[in-house]
Amino acid sequence: MAQQKTASKAKPLVAKPTPGVHPGELLNDELVSRKIKKSAFAAKLGVRPSHLSDVLYGNRHISPSFAVRLEKQLKIDAAYWLEIQMYYDLKVARKRLRA
Repeated sequence: MAQQKTASKAKPLVAKPTPGVHPGELLNDELVSRKIKKSAFAAKLGVRPSHLSDVLYGNRHISPSFAVRLEKQLKIDAAYWLEIQMYYDLKVARKRLRA
């Protein structure tokens, strides 16, 4: 049986993400703290700048493939980004069901 490869260089999930925060907000904070230009980062990810902007402003979700791209560029585990997205999606769903 073949062993599944994992991104060993990616940072493990250290702390639980803040429930209800869109992952784009945290991604934007990460880019600012690393002084990474958004247009250059979009090119490294292989996406249009408008796609990245949509993620950063909470207008687009982080998909598994996008999370893997983030992992490769930022060395932050893809599971971290997906967990943040899941918490955000749950917050939105609960809010809609209360309405």
